[in-house]
Amino acid sequence: MRSYADQQYTLELRRCSKCEFVFLANNPNIEYDEDYLYREGVVTVDSLVSQFRAEERISSIAKSVLADSRNRFLDIGIGDGCLLSIAEGAGYDTYGLDVNSATATLARQIYNLRSQLHIGSFETAFPDKTFDVIHMNEVIEHIGMPMPLLHWCRKKLNHNGLLVIQTGNVESLVSRIKGKRWDYFRPVHVSYFSTKSLRFALECAGFQVVSISTIDWRLSSSMQVTKAIIKEHGVRKAVAFLSLFLTALPYGIRRSMIFHAK
Repeated sequence: MRSYADQQYTLELRRCSKCEFVFLANNPNIEYDEDYLYREGVVTVDSLVSQFRAEERISSIAKSVLADSRNRFLDIGIGDGCLLSIAEGAGYDTYGLDVNSATATLARQIYNLRSQLHIGSFETAFPDKTFDVIHMNEVIEHIGMPMPLLHWCRKKLNHNGLLVIQTGNVESLVSRIKGKRWDYFRPVHVSYFSTKSLRFALECAGFQVVSISTIDWRLSSSMQVTKAIIKEHGVRKAVAFLSLFLTALPYGIRRSMIFHAK
């Protein structure tokens, strides 16, 4: 029994014996609204590190798909719009998809976002558009049945386009050490992947996995933001950030995994 949003909960998890996909058997019926955005720390406008993460993500993607107005960039689960704002500034033709109407309002207010946004189901989103980049950061774990979404992404991704997915690794060293107390086990997460199960799912949807990593931060950029953190927040915060960067470099230790697929 654990607490979430001042409520007690128990997670009933199941594991597929074939692909090792872990999923939530019971449905906690989480409401995605403006309160959710603040409770889950989605609003990051004042966060130096969150801005840095988004900038590094766009730089990483631009190595495969040029940041150009001819290339369409779709962000699924736009959060507060930070990443879309940076993609927009980099030169992509940007689009956003989310189920939470509060995200669109916040993104327009905070970042003056000009991207085309669709609020609702992916099945009805952008029927006349295909994309050169489809990006999901900490989204797929919220999807109870992820395969229809991955098939939709395959259909909507242009030839030589790039799908980028970041989610928690249920087989990471941190998750194994913490066991049932792993902080990624929470009611808002209904699907849990390992490297094996996410690769299996992507290949079943017709994708080829190009790369798997834990972080996509560059060393030079990480050193620059460390100095900025020292100035703004002090040495202790900077050391914590640098420690996160260094321990995330070896794959499989930290919880995150980033898949690039075509």
